Amino acid sequence: MPIELERKGKYVDLRFEITDERTDAIGTAWLAFAGADGTRVEGQRIEVQCGLLGTWEIGFQARQEIPEGAIIAFERASWSGFQFDYRQQDFNPQGRAYVTFEARASALLECLVNTDNPSHRRPVAAVRVAQGRMQPGDTFSIRIGDRRFGGEGICSVDVPLREQRVLVGAAMSPGEPLRQLPDSPLVINLFVDAVPYRYYAIAPTIVPPGEPFGVRVFALSQAGCVAEGCREAITLGPCEGVEGLPVRHRFDKADAGIALVQGLQCDTPGVYRIPVRDRAGRQAETNPIIVRDTQERVFWGDLHVHAYDASEIRTLTPSSDPKNVLEFARRAGLDFAAIASHIFTRDPEAACTWWPVAKKAIEAVHQEGQFVVFQAYEWRGDGADQNVYFRTPRDEPFDPTIGKIRKLQQLAKGQDVFIIPHGHAFDGANPERRVWDIEPSLTPFVEICSGHSNFEWLGQRFLSLGGKVGFIGSSDNHAGDPGVPRRVRAAGGRFDWMLERRDGATGIGYAAVRAEELTREALWEALRNRQCYATTGARIYADCRIGDAGPGGDVELEEPPRLRIEVHGTADVMRVDVIRGAERLHSEPGDGRDMCFEVSDPAPPAETFYYVRVVQVDREYAWTSPIFVRMRTPADAATEPLPPWNADEEPDIAPEDRKAAAKYLPDVMRYLSIHEHLDRFSEFIPAGVIAAHYGAFALFYTTEQTTGRRISLRWFFEFPIARLRFDVGWLDYGKGTCHLND
Repeated sequence: MPIELERKGKYVDLRFEITDERTDAIGTAWLAFAGADGTRVEGQRIEVQCGLLGTWEIGFQARQEIPEGAIIAFERASWSGFQFDYRQQDFNPQGRAYVTFEARASALLECLVNTDNPSHRRPVAAVRVAQGRMQPGDTFSIRIGDRRFGGEGICSVDVPLREQRVLVGAAMSPGEPLRQLPDSPLVINLFVDAVPYRYYAIAPTIVPPGEPFGVRVFALSQAGCVAEGCREAITLGPCEGVEGLPVRHRFDKADAGIALVQGLQCDTPGVYRIPVRDRAGRQAETNPIIVRDTQERVFWGDLHVHAYDASEIRTLTPSSDPKNVLEFARRAGLDFAAIASHIFTRDPEAACTWWPVAKKAIEAVHQEGQFVVFQAYEWRGDGADQNVYFRTPRDEPFDPTIGKIRKLQQLAKGQDVFIIPHGHAFDGANPERRVWDIEPSLTPFVEICSGHSNFEWLGQRFLSLGGKVGFIGSSDNHAGDPGVPRRVRAAGGRFDWMLERRDGATGIGYAAVRAEELTREALWEALRNRQCYATTGARIYADCRIGDAGPGGDVELEEPPRLRIEVHGTADVMRVDVIRGAERLHSEPGDGRDMCFEVSDPAPPAETFYYVRVVQVDREYAWTSPIFVRMRTPADAATEPLPPWNADEEPDIAPEDRKAAAKYLPDVMRYLSIHEHLDRFSEFIPAGVIAAHYGAFALFYTTEQTTGRRISLRWFFEFPIARLRFDVGWLDYGKGTCHLND
């Protein structure tokens, strides 16, 4: 049979593959999107605005007689290509992405829909001629997000993807392969509305006095995608102490949604943030610009970006082309990046296809002093997911058939190679797995936050085993637009894991590297020496010093350490935690956006490490890399035990914050009762409404009944269909495994 299926309760795991072979024109297929506002687009090649509320339709009309047993199937062209919804379903009429099937045909038709795991299965649906024969002119339609039965419908995909292909195949009798119809593929292009919903602005973090600098301003959709067609006029400034302001700029075609305003200058040391606004009252503010006389800079990058890989992302399109992806990263203001597409042992030949394409793109885009690109790939084997980085581009990767982490390490040892784990592929609840078997010389840092979640526990685990690692964040971006800020996308948890990412506020994660120049050599050495820190996407400045030793440093002390901490946030700081080993040494309450303070440790262990965790009120985070300390004279006496690094505290919620969030509690309860398992959670505690740069949300605290884990929930209420995000812990440090299977 050309199709297989497995029923898992109310879900169907549908499996098939449409081949590259062609068959006769037995019928005509098309796509449509019917907006809730009455608009409709239809055809074999359609353009749809991102984020619209409505219904997707797949249609088919027979052109010849189609016999009993024949199958007509629809499949997205690549694993991570276009997806109608992250959780389409055909059993809950009031839920989102409810799928219905209608036929006007002489035969009895049966429709099978992939509902078990759409995010990791390419099949969309298959229609079988169960009895009789279809006649010319017979039709059927599959509606995804059918609103006629009380359901919410569906939102068109948030990301502006181009050339997204839906394959149409047919098998005229059981056992035949599914061959593509002449109409195949159907093509979808998604575009962003030209009128921005909000702006986002970035500038260099450290600027010497008198040195000219520029500001990038992003025009963004509600879901955080770049509005390339924006033609709005904006004003930057005024900002006292910054020369060249105020300045007025109108977005044009060349800007493509990201305007670069240059020629600004500041002569007086200090911390500056430049406001941006337009005539409609939409406004933003840059990250902190620290003007000081220093050779050291902070460079921002993303070392975990995906593009075409001929296996997962099988189709080379404008959205997946490595050159276009890297060009976007440079235009978006990243200082460095790495294409880290997959190499799967199950498909080793794919590496031969995509590797030279990526290498050529890197050579075309990389420019010392302007934009640095590292060559890399994501490896998957017995050591879970690791990213393999090369100091300089290579003609080929390591043997793509390698599936053992020890063998990979043996090949890499002694070479200019890093092998870096990323947290979402590790299981924090199972620390005995061999994924911890990492060669220290190859792993100078670990990824503790990404688009999936936060994984501070991963850093803690490596440090507890004696590894000396720094911290970075990454995006794991598959959308072709690295450098965009955190956004609220409709993207559910992988494999139906409720607590992994869910459907709101996918993070991005950045690696902030401290170096004197923007070159491959300087960045590589800084990363090797752990001179880096991690953020969840906001360009927070975070620093911790013990004497002359900074993050990543290794120091021997005679006297107990005194830590000097400096933080400049992109929003008000909620708290700054000083972590010593696996304990929280000190927690400093927030005091605005700029904080400088000192902390002493009167009784340090003989050997330990210290790092700083910054939590902003908008729930953006930053983590400095640890400073490793050895004491010549250990402390005389034991002290009272400190709280663990990931200790939750009872929240102190102001009555007005509780009231503001409680307004949305009925909506949350209704959503969970329809889409999730409401009885899995205890009482929901309203904790406030937070105006984050990526969208306002009501915050709630609860507890998962079976595990006793504390859960925070963000309810993004401004969207046509409200979006929700779960995180483990009332503060999302990344406490352990983020998987909670349905």
